[in-house]
Amino acid sequence: MSTSHPTSAGIDPPVGDLLDSPEAGGTVIRGSAIRAAAYSVTILLSLASAPLLTRYLGIVDFGRYTQVVSLVALVGAATEAGLGALGMREYAVISADARRRLARNLLGLRLVLTVVGVAIAAAFAATAGYGTTLVLGTIVAGVGLLTYVAQSAYAVALAAELRIGWVAIADVVRQVVLVALFVVLVLAGASLVLVFAVPIAAGAVALLLTAWLARRSVPLAPGVDLRAWRAILRETLPLAASGAIYTAYFRLVILMMPLLASAWQVGYFALAFRVTEVLMVVPFVLLSTLLPVMSRAARDDHVRLRFALQRTFEVSAIAGVGMTLVTAVGAPLAIAVLSDDGGPAVAVLQLQSLTLAIGFLSITAGLALVTLRRSRELVVANATALGVTVVATVALVPLLGARGGALATIVGESCLMIAYAVLLLRSHPDLRPSLRIVPRVLLAAALAVLAVVLSGVAPLLQLAIVVTVYVAVLVGLRAIPRELVQALLGRLPGRATEGSTAWR
Repeated sequence: MSTSHPTSAGIDPPVGDLLDSPEAGGTVIRGSAIRAAAYSVTILLSLASAPLLTRYLGIVDFGRYTQVVSLVALVGAATEAGLGALGMREYAVISADARRRLARNLLGLRLVLTVVGVAIAAAFAATAGYGTTLVLGTIVAGVGLLTYVAQSAYAVALAAELRIGWVAIADVVRQVVLVALFVVLVLAGASLVLVFAVPIAAGAVALLLTAWLARRSVPLAPGVDLRAWRAILRETLPLAASGAIYTAYFRLVILMMPLLASAWQVGYFALAFRVTEVLMVVPFVLLSTLLPVMSRAARDDHVRLRFALQRTFEVSAIAGVGMTLVTAVGAPLAIAVLSDDGGPAVAVLQLQSLTLAIGFLSITAGLALVTLRRSRELVVANATALGVTVVATVALVPLLGARGGALATIVGESCLMIAYAVLLLRSHPDLRPSLRIVPRVLLAAALAVLAVVLSGVAPLLQLAIVVTVYVAVLVGLRAIPRELVQALLGRLPGRATEGSTAWR
């Protein structure tokens, strides 16, 4: 890194750092699995509250609720400003003293940015005619966002040190509190504004736990160093722009639909979008844990980086297609759980399920660009996807309603994936992944779908069939990377194959 870099002081990592050890690859894989399992638990927990919430609010009010949640999520992405990605990447390549200075200033800067962002969001909600309830809900939800911002800032240190299990535990704790409070408020007949306040309490509990876990790694007090803030913002501006644009384009359809379709169509799309939004976190959860190891490899060992990206591509293809299959087959069950009046949302969700497979691949390519500090390429790709999504939404929603919105999300995510891949391979053609796994994954998916079509059984059994056939065919075709299996069994460090050595 250049001397002008905001975190350039003390770039040499500590001796004996886990990121340089043979155990790093296996630790990351197992950590990703733990976080994925924890997130699965949070999804199951949310199933306890989601039906109560959607049925309590009704289709129209749930659409209004989703509008505010999406607006606040957009603020979170914009004010995150790439700081989380910067923290993870830089934490892996700087000294302990530099880490502490960086952590304090990242926390202070993001808290200030979030307060400003929530104020702007509330002003937008008032100007756009959201009404008093939703404007107040935006402010309340913004306070909840602040607790999440602080908690995620402390979690950066845990994740970068590969203490991924503790990050997962904090996530589960937050979801347990969230679900419990949703249930209590719905049973008590609480107002919509109080529903927006639930994340405040849940976020505060997770914040206290994460701060206690990270207390020896980073300072808990935020830093206010304007010179450091300016340097960090210069470094993160491209990441901030790309992150904000990504969140905008992903949620743009739900924000535009009230202008283009009826309230019922907005509600149907909101039901399907809520399921997709929850599942779309999975690739982030799985793949973000790789950033510290990949950042160290990008600095020190390009062979290791190339191997890691190849294996990440293969796992992303398998997981993404698998999630699409499960979501498409399970759509009738998911919508039935969420609402009695959501029948038309089933087809919407089945269409949107394609974004999961595409999203896994686009996030993989985006991770590579972040690792390689190709921030400008991230901005170009996300801006392109945003423009394409706007055009697709305007063209398709008036004609097809909620289904048109689903198609617009598919078009936008596909555009992002293609743009990421083209820009990555243009700058680093040596990182072009082998596509040998793609035919095997597609064959497994086709056979799984055929088995479901021929089965004629109830939807719940169809889910079991599609998962069983898909996994069985992948195993039979030897499509699952052996490093993945070895790491999950805790055997990777002891198996010095050529591939696993590169991964380490």
